[in-house]
Amino acid sequence: MTTAKLEARGEDRFAVAGDLSFATVPALWEQSRQPFATAADILAVDLASAGRADSAGLALLVAWTRWARESAKSIRFINMPAQIMQLVEVNKLEDLLPLEEAR
Repeated sequence: MTTAKLEARGEDRFAVAGDLSFATVPALWEQSRQPFATAADILAVDLASAGRADSAGLALLVAWTRWARESAKSIRFINMPAQIMQLVEVNKLEDLLPLEEAR
């Protein structure tokens, strides 16, 4: 198991590093609360360094999306790893999650 971290990258960009699993997601949710709340209205979360993912990791992306909508903010996920993308597709969440290619 790898500990997950949320890293600020400036200009309301964040990166997730580590596994997105039942063991790591609760701490990652807590790490995100303050920086996301104080960020501008548009956030980008880069998942290129995310490791292994399970349904808890997918649930975290859904929770962040819901939080953003409730907070009148916009969030997008870039560089989605293949494993997470497979979970998104199997659960038919492509239209719910704001996925974007890296620029």
